[in-house]
Amino acid sequence: MTAVSRPRGLPRVRPGGWAVWLFVAFFLLNLAALILSVVVNSFGTKWFGGWLPEGFTGAWYSDAWAEFALGDVLTATLEITLIVVALSLLVGVPAGYALARRDFPGRRVVTVLLLLPVALPPITYGIPLATVLYKVHLAGTMTGVVAANLVPALPFVVLVVTPFVEQIDANVESAARMCGARTRQVFARVLVPLLLPGILAAGILVLVRTVAMFELTFLVADADSQTLIVALYGAAFTPGIRAAQAIDAMAVVYMALSAVLLVIALMFVNPTQIVAQVREARPNERRPVRLHGGAGAGHRRRGADRPRAGAAVRRRGRRRARRRRGRRGLAVHDGDRRVATMPGDLAREDVADAVFARLARDGGLDVLVNNAAMTGVRTPFADIGAGVWDAVVAANLRSAYLLSVRAVRHWRDAGRGGAIVSLSSPGASRAHENQSAYDVTKAGIEALSRAIAVELGGLGIRANCIAPASVVEEVRPATDLPAGRTTAPEEVADAALFLASPAAAQLNGHVLRVDGGLHARLRTGPSEERGRDS
Repeated sequence: MTAVSRPRGLPRVRPGGWAVWLFVAFFLLNLAALILSVVVNSFGTKWFGGWLPEGFTGAWYSDAWAEFALGDVLTATLEITLIVVALSLLVGVPAGYALARRDFPGRRVVTVLLLLPVALPPITYGIPLATVLYKVHLAGTMTGVVAANLVPALPFVVLVVTPFVEQIDANVESAARMCGARTRQVFARVLVPLLLPGILAAGILVLVRTVAMFELTFLVADADSQTLIVALYGAAFTPGIRAAQAIDAMAVVYMALSAVLLVIALMFVNPTQIVAQVREARPNERRPVRLHGGAGAGHRRRGADRPRAGAAVRRRGRRRARRRRGRRGLAVHDGDRRVATMPGDLAREDVADAVFARLARDGGLDVLVNNAAMTGVRTPFADIGAGVWDAVVAANLRSAYLLSVRAVRHWRDAGRGGAIVSLSSPGASRAHENQSAYDVTKAGIEALSRAIAVELGGLGIRANCIAPASVVEEVRPATDLPAGRTTAPEEVADAALFLASPAAAQLNGHVLRVDGGLHARLRTGPSEERGRDS
């Protein structure tokens, strides 16, 4: 007996599967034949019988271009589609972000209403829409055509962008804002790069939909504002004698335009990405981020203008300027009620206890940024008094200890991880002139971070440091830094964002030097040391 086995690598297809494949093949063959017949006829001279025309010519395309004013039609089509795409993205991207990140009464109703113009046939709402546009004298104008096409395009952008926003970890935005990035910077440096595939997908797909939108454009356009699809319909069905080959040539132009746009769209988006995913957390879930301190230009910049969305920030420090007292000692910082301040001495245990009691009531803590520092003391070591020394140690190191130990206890007891980002200095490893107390505290902060990393890293608790140099509000040349310039506060904020984000999950006990190469240099002159800000 001889056994015959199926060759390896060939899939086993059931009879039902073969039937499906045969049906698909039959459908594609008929579709190709239909398209091919139009293309062939657009080049044919006469075609009354047989498989091919009697001859071929390209004159029908020039005739169609002249007879149907395709130049003007294509210009109008391009103008309308670009305006619709621009307005849809301008409004739809922020709306999609809000729908993904915010939880508000009626959110499900809004989602259903957005689905209606996309799911329903355009003719069902096109006639009432056209009636309104005629009453306000917008029908027959470019503005009216754009307005009609925006009705399905804008919800479509919102629905496309929303799942892309949901796939972005909200903690990344929260950390960016917590670390000092303003709204424009968060949008330009965080959201736009991450949302770029979704924005491109939405824009290109809206472009394709607008070019192909017949019903709405047909109902409100006139001869000067019609798009290519409407002009093609008019050429085929309005009264008059026209060569079928010229109409087919016009149809080929439309098919080629649509095919090119569709291919470009598929280069940027996978259709499966448009399906919204169920998020584990609520869209508006935001946990308070604890930030304390602020001194010096860079420290103030990093401590100001905290999250306006996605994260609530508790900011503490000795400065009371620009604060308005609120209930229970909380204040509102710069008018943003998600950025709260509490006046108090960071080196006191009762103040630290009060802060964490408030955080516990508000829902917990994700990231602690130790940003407090007393930098103004510049006294030779031989002349520094014990009182000044203790004050610097209390402001710079004791405060970091009091808040860090409570943070790790909070995370340990809750059975979850967290991140601590502490601001250190090049002085932790290379002494500044006449800043011995400051340098000792920064070295202590780095040692504290390493201890936390070693003892609590197994619980998912991370502690890292940033050692910036020459952080000033306005970037200027600096001869003591190999980079040749000072450090911008936003560059330190970006580093803190990285250390606080899941992207740095494997970094623990690390010192990230944002110093323009200062630490790599062997020697720096004393005169240049005096000019360093951090």
